[in-house]
Amino acid sequence: MVDITIERQLPRVRESRKAVDNNPKEDVTYAVFVEFLGRHKTPFERFVIYSQLSLKWKPDVKEDRRLETPDLSVGNFTAVGVMPPFKLRFGVEAKRAIEEMKGLPPPSSIINNNEVRVAFHTLYFQAQDQAKAAIKGQYPLLGGTVQWILLIGPYWVPVIFGPFTEDELTVCAHKKESPSGDWLTQVILNRERDGLPRPLTELNLLCDNNSFTRLEQIISATDALTQPLVNALMASLESRSSGFCKAPEKWVDSTFGYQVAVERAQNEQGLELLITLGVLLSGRLQL
Repeated sequence: MVDITIERQLPRVRESRKAVDNNPKEDVTYAVFVEFLGRHKTPFERFVIYSQLSLKWKPDVKEDRRLETPDLSVGNFTAVGVMPPFKLRFGVEAKRAIEEMKGLPPPSSIINNNEVRVAFHTLYFQAQDQAKAAIKGQYPLLGGTVQWILLIGPYWVPVIFGPFTEDELTVCAHKKESPSGDWLTQVILNRERDGLPRPLTELNLLCDNNSFTRLEQIISATDALTQPLVNALMASLESRSSGFCKAPEKWVDSTFGYQVAVERAQNEQGLELLITLGVLLSGRLQL
């Protein structure tokens, strides 16, 4: 007789294998993670998954066009007219699986593998630059600190970035050095980046029960902070809903459909419709 716990895990195992079998590209990794993340989206308006959020490296300098773009951002829209329009619970930076992850070995069996550590070490510094840009743009819910998830194939590691000193916020590790960055801080950062890989104290596999519990802990940690955002957004939208916009002919309730709708809103209707779309696609507003 098949153990019922194992039987229930089989669909999750099959989904996780999509991130390792046949050398999938990074876009498959995103989709697999979103599928698992969706299991936590109750109620519908609990959070929004924002693809390719553009974070300016110097948000106060209009002429500076440098951007950091996490693969996925999980958070909530703010009320109409409030900036920034999106508050970040955590970011996600993802890479395709490496050879050591084929076959979905238990996390405990590869957590100390040097190739695995090197991969996450490199990803850490790319995500760190994104976190700095998010903090400077006042996107994180927690102000000077922000959670990030480093995702390689179906394996992930949570990290917390910040608080950073003013000098640390001027330097980046992954891209070309900033001429305005503090030089000594840049030297220290480069030494860390080019040094021995950081040890891993935690490693999660998406299809494991422990992974579900850990991800739920991360999301739940900011639920209380986002509830006022949800309430304020709903109140502002309900007061404007009469005649505000017509319902589209067809909604595609998926991350990709959401992204298309967002891009269309940005190009054609502006910020207010963009925010409305976030609620419409969560299934909360019926126009």
